[in-house]
Amino acid sequence: MKVRNFKKAAAIVLALSLSVLGLSACQNQNTPDSKESDSSMSAEVSKNTEASKENTEATTENKSEETSRPIVVIGPMESEYAILESTLENPEETLIGPYKFVRGIISGQDVVTLRSYVGMTNAAIVTTLAIQEFNPSAVIFQGTSGGHNPAYHQGDIVLGENIINIGAYYSPHKDAGQGSDFTEWDMPGIQMKSETPGKFEDVEVLHSDAKLLEIAKSVAYDHGNVYVGTISSGDIWNKEIDRINYLHEEYGSDCEEMEGHAVAQVCYQFDVPVLGIRILSNSELHPEEEFDHIFGEYCQKFSIDVIKAIAAANQDK
Repeated sequence: MKVRNFKKAAAIVLALSLSVLGLSACQNQNTPDSKESDSSMSAEVSKNTEASKENTEATTENKSEETSRPIVVIGPMESEYAILESTLENPEETLIGPYKFVRGIISGQDVVTLRSYVGMTNAAIVTTLAIQEFNPSAVIFQGTSGGHNPAYHQGDIVLGENIINIGAYYSPHKDAGQGSDFTEWDMPGIQMKSETPGKFEDVEVLHSDAKLLEIAKSVAYDHGNVYVGTISSGDIWNKEIDRINYLHEEYGSDCEEMEGHAVAQVCYQFDVPVLGIRILSNSELHPEEEFDHIFGEYCQKFSIDVIKAIAAANQDK
């Protein structure tokens, strides 16, 4: 720009000088550098204006994309799902096979709620369907769980920084009569995609999305503590204290449920950010804390607040 301005000034001075000398022919003479400079400057301004417009449109589009692509929220049982659906504004139902998906709005954020029903297979099915049908910006699995960490109590929430599968093991060979010892079982990794297209590798631990985790950590909660820890999943309901203690001490498990790892695995395979939220509804380590459906409601309300916080964060981008 400085070079172009200098050329323009020089051309003007030359034209004025020639005019003073009475060279009238110069009055009609074109000044190519000046015209070129004016044209170049005009083009530059137009280019900058277009670039600014494109940047603004891109920013607006990114914000719009974040809010228009829904967040999928999954709850296995009615007591872990009903409040989510009832909170939606302008709900619209979609039935895919036996599974109902309800799409609506929470605080300006497009949201799809669904009941997965219990178990890893159900969870994997509905997550795959949701990703294929709705192209979500994120998936949240939430609901109740049984405690594995002796320091955690009923009403406490675990945000799953780590998510493990406690239903996949292989045991060493033992002859008949030698008994069974679960402490000798190894937990293999689950086959997941690798950085090499078409190749899979064993992955032992999955993780919630770091950005979603940070947002969830900032959300207020009144019914207990919010911890960042390890959620374990499997088609199993452990009630043996020795096994619960082993899972906590060996693998760092803080709570157990029956869907989360399957949800996280599907999300990982399809590059969709995932967040695990589980509330302790009961714990064999604290038998006086008996299961109560109210904790499923608490977890849903916390999850709704997390969605609102995500929506606010998207608007601030």
